[in-house]
Amino acid sequence: MAATSQAPAPPRRALTWDGLALRVTGPGWRRSRQLDSFSDVTEAMRSAVIDGPDLPAAGALACLLAARTLLGANPYGAYTQLLAAARAVQGAAPGDRGLDEAVRSMLAAADRADGPTNGAARVIAEMEAEAARLCPGLISH
Repeated sequence: MAATSQAPAPPRRALTWDGLALRVTGPGWRRSRQLDSFSDVTEAMRSAVIDGPDLPAAGALACLLAARTLLGANPYGAYTQLLAAARAVQGAAPGDRGLDEAVRSMLAAADRADGPTNGAARVIAEMEAEAARLCPGLISH
């Protein structure tokens, strides 16, 4: 029986999170790309700069970035905008089960924290904790 050799997997892009932005570094790239808004992350997912197994983590962090922007600017009525942002994140890679689950998990965290006395800071803190749970290699809490 002849041994078959498999070609080594191509090097993957690396994701890093500094607490404010997602950074993507690809093999052979001279510079990394800094993605500091949910729309930047969503576009990187849509254009396959971020793909495959990195989609759930990127989606969770995109939701967190959206929450920080929307709830920080105007906490009243921002939840509807957050839902629209989450749909946009999911739409960047339609049908990706891991991405869908990560986005749903982030929205569930926001729902758990939401309440008449909790405020935007509590919602964001809960979403940060959920992102840390979903992305343990990227975020340490």
